Amino acid sequence: MTTDEKQRSTDRKAARNVRNMRQRKHYCRRCGTPWRDQWVVCDGCGASSSNRVLGYARPTVDAEGDEITYKGPWKRLPWPGQGAVALHGGPGSGKSSMAALLLDDDHEKSEGGVWISKEQDPKPIGKMMRRIIPNRTLPPPLFRVEKPQDVFGLLQTISKGPVIVDSLTAFGLREALHVAHIVHSWTKDNNERSLCVIQVTKEGSAAGYMEIIHLFDAIIGLGSDKWGVRQFRIEKNRWGPEGASYWQFGNGGHIEKPSFDASYTIEGNPGSFHLHPYPLQGAKWCGIFDLLDSENLLRPGLASAAHYAPYMPTGFIKAPQNEERKRFAMESGLQWIEPDDLHEYLLDVVPLVNPDREEDDRKKRDEKKGGKKDKPSKALDQHDLITKLLSKPTSYRPPQDEQLIPEE
Repeated sequence: MTTDEKQRSTDRKAARNVRNMRQRKHYCRRCGTPWRDQWVVCDGCGASSSNRVLGYARPTVDAEGDEITYKGPWKRLPWPGQGAVALHGGPGSGKSSMAALLLDDDHEKSEGGVWISKEQDPKPIGKMMRRIIPNRTLPPPLFRVEKPQDVFGLLQTISKGPVIVDSLTAFGLREALHVAHIVHSWTKDNNERSLCVIQVTKEGSAAGYMEIIHLFDAIIGLGSDKWGVRQFRIEKNRWGPEGASYWQFGNGGHIEKPSFDASYTIEGNPGSFHLHPYPLQGAKWCGIFDLLDSENLLRPGLASAAHYAPYMPTGFIKAPQNEERKRFAMESGLQWIEPDDLHEYLLDVVPLVNPDREEDDRKKRDEKKGGKKDKPSKALDQHDLITKLLSKPTSYRPPQDEQLIPEE
């Protein structure tokens, strides 16, 4: 390589480094909020301009209003500022209705938000908004776009979110990826929130490039569990745990939580938990229910997830992710029972034995038999009955998808 070529290569590297420096953003050193050029103090934590640094931060304080709690199933997601979420689901799964809930936060004062659509005109969108969020004073601006360039130009004039794009898939394969990057960059630059709706493939996964899924901070899936009840599933979450919750459309088209009137085991994995009605086949974690059902002590409205295990001090072993299952059950309105709580539950449902009443019943039986006396029965008190019940072995029933190993 000649001297001139080396010099040109050095100049190109220097120019590239300058461009990279120009593309780097300023942040607040104290809270990490992206620093806008017009700020005199940080809008997130109130720090002075001396805390404005280039390209890095060392957050030591929380930004004000950095996390918001939405209504409905969205309250499961601790959505901070500068957060981008993707929502996917099949036709009729309620994607647009669920997205509209983001325009009605817990403060009930927010009039922000922008709705960008390639699929629908403003009139049907506005009708849907009035149905989902009837208490909102004014509808958000509703924009109809055709190309990624339209989205880019529109977002240049918007600084307050959330921005909702319905949907990415309507733009086409390559254009959807372009729009996703445009919305994600706007979210970072403005320290705001954004949601992009995605259609699904025949297999039920989000349509489009996998790069889109990796781009977003959280992925929400809408669908039904094996019983056909609508579910809100947090499949990816950089801000907290995965999980799922149930919802349904009410008579007026509003989103509400359904009620469950049986007893259920909590089956599945985090992000795809579901309620399994006992004693239908497929209940894997039903040891406690087997015990209660054998003594006719099972009641509606319960939830559990444990196997019978005589080597354990309580007689049962808990299911993996026990705390997540418990949270899922209680959010569905069920009473959670685990091995440590079983004795307390039995105190409520096992009847107290009255020796006098037992004696009267024995005399009545004697009279019906013509004076022939029965052997006196020893009446057990409540404590003895519970002790006897807890020490009783429980028959193990293999799950539906578990095969017994044949003996050789």
